[in-house]
Amino acid sequence: MSPGPPTVLHVGHHPQPGGGFVDLVTRVEGRESFSPDATNVVALLDSAPACVDRARERLSAPIEPIVGFGAGPVSPGDLAAALPRAGGVRRLYGLCKRYDVDLLHANDFRAGVVASIVAILIGCPFVQHVHHTASHRNHPWLRQCLFRAADTTIHVSEYTRRELADGDADHVVVRSPIDVTDFRSRSADPDALAETYVRHGRPTVALIGRLAPNKGHKPFIRTATEVDANFLVVGSGDDTARSELESLVEGLGVSDRVTFTGFWEKVVDVYALADVVVVPSHDENLPKVIQEALAWKVPVVASRSGGIPELVADERTGLLVNPDDDGTGLATAIERLLADEAFAETLATAGHDQLRSEFDIAVVSERLEDVYETVV
Repeated sequence: MSPGPPTVLHVGHHPQPGGGFVDLVTRVEGRESFSPDATNVVALLDSAPACVDRARERLSAPIEPIVGFGAGPVSPGDLAAALPRAGGVRRLYGLCKRYDVDLLHANDFRAGVVASIVAILIGCPFVQHVHHTASHRNHPWLRQCLFRAADTTIHVSEYTRRELADGDADHVVVRSPIDVTDFRSRSADPDALAETYVRHGRPTVALIGRLAPNKGHKPFIRTATEVDANFLVVGSGDDTARSELESLVEGLGVSDRVTFTGFWEKVVDVYALADVVVVPSHDENLPKVIQEALAWKVPVVASRSGGIPELVADERTGLLVNPDDDGTGLATAIERLLADEAFAETLATAGHDQLRSEFDIAVVSERLEDVYETVV
């Protein structure tokens, strides 16, 4: 290894530009800004073209797409899908040699499987990053192999460490970073949303996230029967998921309040328009949506589940409700914020201040560099 910060190959598998992908890009941006002498390379394994394009737009580091590294999505009992193909291992090995890599940093479970093999082959340290628990829960044996192979395992929340680490001392928590200043400076056009999806004269409440069962869309929609507001459902999903939710809206008679925007590229438009952001998920680790809402100083109502309480302190930086709520608790919390603007602003400001002190890119970058130094 040459003197100075290590050359890190960041490895990710991102079929869509979700929170894990945003974390990877932000983390590399942090190294480029705060450790300018450091060398970074990003390998995107079977990732969406939109992810490759966005990484190239945001980063100075070389972006290396690797197509065909593995099989389909990881599901319970499907061990074969979790294992990489020989060609994927060979290509990642070649990148390590070409860039004289000092450290492999895997951004997710699938990336970790192939990165751990390559790390053994070239004899360099390997760091595993845990953003979500699902894949690790689905394959406990493979998870333990990954954790044993890793010199350090990084969790984005105390919740994931408690759920998965089994008391292992080599597991550390490094928060998901957000560049608060950059996010706040982005140009927003809330009128682009309002003209199509909002009935004027009402406040606006937004849920941002893919249409998936764990995201809590059903209690959010039920809340529209009790709160006179515009309810924006922002995010995409398969046709079946959307049809089921649209049927619920129609059955409850709230079609004049609930609208589906689909995927919205400029998410800051939503934050600029929303009076309250709601995250009613049943199982979340450290939602990027909450970070972004607090960066924009929008008050948050969220479920008391997973790692969410590490981001939202009830009655201090937001309001928390039970994750099994049928919509009644959500309605009460939302109405409370809409009725008391001063209280809502106090919570949002406190949340914003906490975000800057614990999650800002400068703070997280320093913490991450400390972790790298311990393993290289």
